[in-house]
Amino acid sequence: MMHGITALVLCSTIALGLGSECPNEEWKRLRNSCFFFSTHELTWINAKYFCHSMPGVNATLVYILSAEENYFVKERLNTYQYIHFYHIGATDAGHEGVFVWEQKNMPVDNYYTNWWDGEPSSTGDEDCTEISTRNGQWNDIPCSESQRFVCRIEL
Repeated sequence: MMHGITALVLCSTIALGLGSECPNEEWKRLRNSCFFFSTHELTWINAKYFCHSMPGVNATLVYILSAEENYFVKERLNTYQYIHFYHIGATDAGHEGVFVWEQKNMPVDNYYTNWWDGEPSSTGDEDCTEISTRNGQWNDIPCSESQRFVCRIEL
């Protein structure tokens, strides 16, 4: 009987471990999330669709809820010397001046923020966001700009 319980616990532990890993080596893990850093440029909306269409992972453009997450993302982006900005998942397309994390419709201001001074400026058609690879600060930009992007999944 004891061997049966040990086997059950072992199998359960293995199954839990398998479900808590990032999909592959392209994804980088922080706590209970995995992050994918693109190597190609897309507009914000196409980057959003790219993340959503990744097979089997239910990814979104990255949302950043803490200084720790912002630092983690910035440090990974810092390795790309000649790339200065990446798309992140905040938008005010639904209501001008009120930025939300696109997938979860969570107001950005209810969580951690790291806007540059004077941002978001919401000038013109700046309904999407980017993060600086140099300092991790955020800026609102036109959604039509093409640049690299970060996707996120929860484990």
